[in-house]
Amino acid sequence: MKGYPDRIMETNKSLDELLENVKRSKGKISDKGLISPSDLFDKITIYTKDPKAAIAVAAVVGRYNEKTATAIFNLFSHFAFYDRNPEVIIKAANIMSLDEIVNVVVGYKGDYSDCIVDSLSNIARYTRNREATIAAAEKIGQNKGIKSVYVAIMLLEIAYRTRHIGSKKAIMTTCHLLDKAGSRIFDMLDKDTIIKQYKELTELLDNSYEKNRKEYSLNLEKGEKLKIDVGKLPYYSLISVIGSRDPSNEKNAVSTVMEIAGEKAVNRARNEFNSHYKNLRNTIISYINDNDINGALKLLKDTKNEAINDIVNASEYRNGSRIVKGKNVLEAVESNNPLDYNSSVQIACVYLPANHKGGIVDYCKDERFKLIRYDVNGNTIGSAICYLEDGNFLVDSVEGHRTFRKKRIFDIVYKDLVNRAKEYHAKRIIFSVDGYNETPRKFIENIKEYGLKLDKTKMALDTEGYLEAKQNPYLTIYGVTSIDAARQLESNKGGVQGYMTKGYCIDFPHNKRK
Repeated sequence: MKGYPDRIMETNKSLDELLENVKRSKGKISDKGLISPSDLFDKITIYTKDPKAAIAVAAVVGRYNEKTATAIFNLFSHFAFYDRNPEVIIKAANIMSLDEIVNVVVGYKGDYSDCIVDSLSNIARYTRNREATIAAAEKIGQNKGIKSVYVAIMLLEIAYRTRHIGSKKAIMTTCHLLDKAGSRIFDMLDKDTIIKQYKELTELLDNSYEKNRKEYSLNLEKGEKLKIDVGKLPYYSLISVIGSRDPSNEKNAVSTVMEIAGEKAVNRARNEFNSHYKNLRNTIISYINDNDINGALKLLKDTKNEAINDIVNASEYRNGSRIVKGKNVLEAVESNNPLDYNSSVQIACVYLPANHKGGIVDYCKDERFKLIRYDVNGNTIGSAICYLEDGNFLVDSVEGHRTFRKKRIFDIVYKDLVNRAKEYHAKRIIFSVDGYNETPRKFIENIKEYGLKLDKTKMALDTEGYLEAKQNPYLTIYGVTSIDAARQLESNKGGVQGYMTKGYCIDFPHNKRK
């Protein structure tokens, strides 16, 4: 084994090789520069026992401006001291030298830059993988300001906590989740959930869907479905703002968009356009005459006027289909994306990030659960947790924000759920009376006025998903009423096979099931 003096002599011989990289460091490494060649030797080579580590650090330092170069050198000095592993230093330095990384880092200044350099250097250190670090850099670079710092810190923490169990896979999967849902995943999923369940969550998101979308007017007394030609809505949005030489055409456009966005919003947008952007009218009309509606819309959007964009954005594409968005529209869509259900908005512990045992993740894994999301103006305000079994469509609970607890909205939700039960060829819909939270209780109070019969329905409810209909300790289970009934079901003693669910019911005797 070589003694310390021999190792010193060997590393000194490598200084010539180091100097080749020093020449390419643009003056950052020199006797009078930010970092001296002896610094590389003292802080990198001695601890790693490998001159190639210092060569790699010299190369990465040369890729950045002076402030960032100093920060990177200090980080790699720290890595060398604590890890004493030349392979880690070389791989991490080579990764941080990549154009894909450098181009992201140079886009940030000051404290933001320091944080992002620290995060990416450590992600490269823990993953030792170019693909994972580039993916992390891309996700950071897709954000601006403090949001980019937030994403960087969260990715670093995940890399650190998985460094012994596969940080590359954890980072790649987290970046995939970011692709699917953006940085909101960090608000809705705690780091432990991401680390422990990232495979399961990725599979759920990859297989998620939105279907059976319906739009209802909050303006009409009866909460009718919107009868709007969605294909013409972009054109109507334009005309409602800029006007038309054809009075009937303008009247039709304005009344249509008012139905969605409201009279005040339309008038505000028209006033803003006529006061500040009237000079754009002829250009917009030329786009319309060329049948380039998207070009005309972009011209209005580029004004960045909030009032105008509120109208222009009344119609947008989501997941390949055009949707209607406005404060007077309640959008109902069946979605099995777990990230669509947020307990901080809907105050339901079965939703993320709480994800009570048997909650949203289990709902999304069981196709018998039908989750209906209700949005106003692009924001989710409520949802319905439904369960379809043997022709029985159980509305277990209707959850939502306090803004959801309005009679007009509840009336629409009731009609929407009845129609969905019919579409699923259910023989009966049951509105469970066992909801625990305030919103489901208010919803049941509201539908009592419809004169529905209160009845019990025999259901197995054999699912891992949490259902309020089987949590009440006083539930009647196939004719047996006792505080121990639920325990009997779990232990399967005494031949107990299911529950007698209690709720307000509607039967569909002529609804043939497929």
